[in-house]
This record gives sequence, structure tokens and C-alpha cells, in this order.
Amino acid sequence: MTGTATWSCAPRTETSTPSNSSSRRYQGRLFRTAYTIVRNRHDSEDIVQETLIQAWRSLHLVREPAAFRSWLMRICTNKATSMTRKRQRRATDPYDSESLETASAMAGNDFEQHH
Repeated sequence: MTGTATWSCAPRTETSTPSNSSSRRYQGRLFRTAYTIVRNRHDSEDIVQETLIQAWRSLHLVREPAAFRSWLMRICTNKATSMTRKRQRRATDPYDSESLETASAMAGNDFEQHH
């Protein structure tokens, strides 16, 4: 690969990894992108790591080396958006047992107070 993609085109093995300088090149931008979406430092760091792992595993799918950076950013954006959606679903899960217990206890207290 040439251009913005700095990861080697050499055949990958199960134990090969991108060089530290290659992945560091994108970490800041990936972190800022993830943080803009999830607003949590720890989650953003996890998203960056997951993005780099997925990109490394899927590097053979990149057809246009010039599009590498935008491809990498899209992976990050998708992972961050997915995490946000999961959080929102969890926050509004109608079958969350803890929320049901709390609601049930509160309803019982209201019933006792009014009767």
C-alpha cells in the first residue's frame, strides 16, 4: 500500500501486528472521533483499540489505498455509534429487572400511602 496507508502489504500471519508508529499515526484522530460520539474517555479508548484491531484484520479488503484513512474513520464512527445505541437501548430496556423491581417497590409504596 502507498499513500496514507502505512500498514504493510506484506502477507499477514496470525501473530503479525501493525507497527506502533503506524497505529499511533491515527490514534489521536480516532480518539477525537469516538469521544465526540460517546463522550466517555474510557469507552473512546476501547473504541480506538477495537477499530485498529478490526482494521488490521480487514486490511486485505481495502481496494483503494488513498481511501484508507476514511475507511479507518468509518470503522471508528460505526463502532462509536453502535456503542451509543446499545447504551440507549440498555437505558430504556422495558425488561430491565432492576428497573422493574424499583418501579414495583415504588408502586407498592404509593399504594400504601393512598390507602
